Amino acid sequence: MFTINNKVVYSTKVSDPESENETGIYRNPTFKDKLVDNFEDEPLNNLWELFDKAAKKFKTNDCLGTREKLNGKLGPYKWKSFEEVRELILIIGSGLINIDACPLIDVDDYNITSCRFLGLFLSNCEEWNISDLACNAFNIINVPLYDSLGAESSNFILNQTCMQTILCNKLCAVSLFNTLNTSSTIYLKRIILVESDIDEEIKKLNETHELELITWNELIVAGKNKLLDPTPGTLDDIYSICYTSGTTSYPKGVIMKNRNCISQIASSLLGPCNLPLIKMNEHDTHISYLPLAHIYERIMFLIFQVLGTRVGYYSGNIQKVLEDIQELKPTVFISVPRLYNRLHERIFSSLKKKPAVLQMLFNRGLEQKLKKMNSTGLPTHFLWDRLIFNKAKKVLGGNIRAMLNSSAPLDGDVTKKLKCIFSVPIAEGYGMTETLGPAFITNTIDKNVGHIGGPLPCVEFKVVSVPEMNYLVTDSPPRGELYIRGPTVCTSGYFKLEKETSESFLENGWIATGDIVTFNENGSTSIIDRKKNIYKLAQGEYVAVEKIESYYKQSLHINQIFVYGYSHESFLVSIICPSVDALNQWMKEKKIKKTHEEVIQMDQYKKDVMEELTNIGKKCGLHGFEQIKDIYFTLEEFTIQNNLMTPTAKTKRHEAFKKFKVNIDEMYAKAKQA
Repeated sequence: MFTINNKVVYSTKVSDPESENETGIYRNPTFKDKLVDNFEDEPLNNLWELFDKAAKKFKTNDCLGTREKLNGKLGPYKWKSFEEVRELILIIGSGLINIDACPLIDVDDYNITSCRFLGLFLSNCEEWNISDLACNAFNIINVPLYDSLGAESSNFILNQTCMQTILCNKLCAVSLFNTLNTSSTIYLKRIILVESDIDEEIKKLNETHELELITWNELIVAGKNKLLDPTPGTLDDIYSICYTSGTTSYPKGVIMKNRNCISQIASSLLGPCNLPLIKMNEHDTHISYLPLAHIYERIMFLIFQVLGTRVGYYSGNIQKVLEDIQELKPTVFISVPRLYNRLHERIFSSLKKKPAVLQMLFNRGLEQKLKKMNSTGLPTHFLWDRLIFNKAKKVLGGNIRAMLNSSAPLDGDVTKKLKCIFSVPIAEGYGMTETLGPAFITNTIDKNVGHIGGPLPCVEFKVVSVPEMNYLVTDSPPRGELYIRGPTVCTSGYFKLEKETSESFLENGWIATGDIVTFNENGSTSIIDRKKNIYKLAQGEYVAVEKIESYYKQSLHINQIFVYGYSHESFLVSIICPSVDALNQWMKEKKIKKTHEEVIQMDQYKKDVMEELTNIGKKCGLHGFEQIKDIYFTLEEFTIQNNLMTPTAKTKRHEAFKKFKVNIDEMYAKAKQA
């Protein structure tokens, strides 16, 4: 995306359709298919060369920061410079080679012959990123593991990769030993612990398995004893195998090459990092709290390193991340819809507790700012920011100047309000693990919201009809499945999964995303449906439950929602985990003094929530058969721990159905008796 005469231009059509089922090919007006040459005319071959160049440029600047622990309490951030981090990368990489932690193994995969593996199994910390870059410097393939994958998926990854060494912290090591207890075919030989010593609990857990236990300090000593010159790979060597979190099956390992990474970073520097009102640089600060095991946070970290942006890590407790933010005072904040929705919900719930005069001023200011933003696209207002909204920025440390949302769409109304409240642009990104992060992004001065903008400078796309869902490119505007291609698409496919690779990665470099999109008047693209997770009701109508859920999430009553429909029934039902704040507010307004468990059983509470959701559905244009007809409330949140949510905050629909099948059946039985 870019601007001409202050007008946002998202994409241009560059070819006619090859068949009546396609739209033809669109691309960013600044499209480049060879972005590996986009670093000051000096081609780079791998991430080590990229970081090495940044480290020499920003030598003494702050690079990585961690909060010190003083007398059991968290203190200020302590920083390592780019030069210090560069030195550590070479030491750790040398240590891995010197102790033969990652031996060369033969791999039974049609895209790989032999390689070295290192597992990374710990939460966000300096050691994670230092080890990641150390692997690249010595041509070792790293495999991130999620701290809450579960034994079944972890076993699958460990056996599929045959990895012999995993870098852990103590918490993840305990989880790892639990995983090892459920499998007898894992090839693991050693664990490297980032702690300074190995405590008795780990030693006890290791008695059965007799793995070699090494500390981070011992790895450093091994590296310093014989410091090696880096031996990074070429553009076509593999950087990482990054496993996607499946909602219905085992995770799939996306094979990421250096070429994909370098192209993505170059494309992001050329496009998103230069958006109006953002223009990121070495004076920015980022807080790393979204899981580094996922490509969203990981690619953002690498982009920040090239820019010289310093990165501070949260202290490990997501419930206290706001305390870390207050200490770090980041300028850039990236997040996902669930957290943005909670932020929005809490702001408006707390507003109801304020004096009437303050509520009136806030609402008046928000109204004026929304009016201006709808006209100009700008999120600032000279008067109202000084009077009201500059105080709101202190929630995120006071220095925030840009936000980014990705992972899933954020409701347009929430986006607009948060822009006004924090007086900063919010860019909406879209990408996949298979595209190595961002593929589409919105322009920060676009006054329209509720879409994913246009393609990055490395991306081409087309839209293909999906007749079975009645989405056709002959519609006005065209609708269909989004196909993407470009140098960031990981066309090597999924590790040891040839069938799944052939299903998603198509001829001529295209990947079928599974997302249904349409075009907007301003040339942007909107996701309107998902090819998967559609149900056909008894009357023959198809319903896309993820779309319906996204509309209903506008309600402050909803924390989480799962919509379901049997193919032999003519209507939908839902499972809802209510917002505690909204629940308390409802009880206060109704003057009800009961427990939450009692309230969610009340007919009046269900009636009020149903009425609001029905109104939202009508406003969003849902047909009658798309509206839910009943609700079962639960106070148990969908989490990774109870296996109802993936690590990327998506509902595991198959698991949710199994857990609530009895409740779903009861709602249908009740409807038939009515």
